Amino acid sequence: NCVTGIAAAYWAHSPVVIVTPEAGTTGIGLGGFQECHQLPMFQEFTKYQGHVTHPARMAEYTGRCFDRAMSEMGPTQLNIPRDYFYGEIECEIPKPARLDRGPGGTKTLNEAAELLANAKFPVIVSGGGVVMADGVEACQALAERLGAPVVNSYQHNDSFPASHPLWCGPLGYQGSKAGMKLISQADVVVALGTRLGPFGTLPQHGMDYWPKDAKI
Repeated sequence: NCVTGIAAAYWAHSPVVIVTPEAGTTGIGLGGFQECHQLPMFQEFTKYQGHVTHPARMAEYTGRCFDRAMSEMGPTQLNIPRDYFYGEIECEIPKPARLDRGPGGTKTLNEAAELLANAKFPVIVSGGGVVMADGVEACQALAERLGAPVVNSYQHNDSFPASHPLWCGPLGYQGSKAGMKLISQADVVVALGTRLGPFGTLPQHGMDYWPKDAKI
């Protein structure tokens, strides 16, 4: 049941670690209870798969799964034979490795600033990446600076405060008609922390609202 959930996390760039218990090492290949090859099931939707081959490597693989999930912003799989869930070991717990993310290249930032300076009706799409980066306040400051209305990307209503006067609701499936009508008039779309997936850009409520000629 969790395969589709992990697939959704993959497309949403959500850092998730799924722990999958496997048949015990002495019973692999004997057709025991619910035995199956679990790694191939998840390989299409994971950034990394760790299969614990020895209890002494439990901490190593666990730490790597969490590090890769955070650095690549997606799900990873930690596959553990059932008999490794029991017993005691002595090991060194690896410290979390976190990457610093830069603000972007000077050239592209200057191009974005020029687009906004010449925009007649810019609209901001605030997505899940804004939340992950603790950037909601920065998004709000940008919107206020530009006087630009803000819509949320699909399923990320927490990416901009609904109490703010520039908030216009979420896009996509069962989203805000007002937000969709508004973004259809944009000449520049500022996409923050969103991949602009189909659920947030395809027609809804009978409206083909995405601005085809807008610069992004």
